[in-house]
Amino acid sequence: MGEDVDCPKLSDLVARFLYDQHNPNAAISGADVDISKCPRFLRKGYSYSSAVATFYAPSDPCGVGGMYCQHIHACLSWRNGPGRYDCVFAEKDPTLQGFQGLYVAQVHLFLPFHLEMFSILVLWFIGSIQLETSLVQTLECGW
Repeated sequence: MGEDVDCPKLSDLVARFLYDQHNPNAAISGADVDISKCPRFLRKGYSYSSAVATFYAPSDPCGVGGMYCQHIHACLSWRNGPGRYDCVFAEKDPTLQGFQGLYVAQVHLFLPFHLEMFSILVLWFIGSIQLETSLVQTLECGW
């Protein structure tokens, strides 16, 4: 699956992610631990091509209540053309104003690990500079 999304180190990222999930109070994070100490995911994997995010955004397009729903896509081919990998914002520092307090990431994969939780493979950016590829911590599904 890593080759499909141009991420040859996907199996290592999954192993490090699973280490963090199984060892939430570890002195060393999965990013820094020796890879041989990380659990390997040996089952057949699958991914989703999109997800729906619902969030509070107090602005005119969101209406009076401020709740907004957005589809996020990560697919190899969009409408028989090239792939579509949407960008998202993640909170970096809530004390900073506007976009200064946000990270920008491009979503490349939605990976479910069990029925109620999943992880996303993202490319992190600062400005136009790509920093790294990583798996974002588990998100709760709303179904």
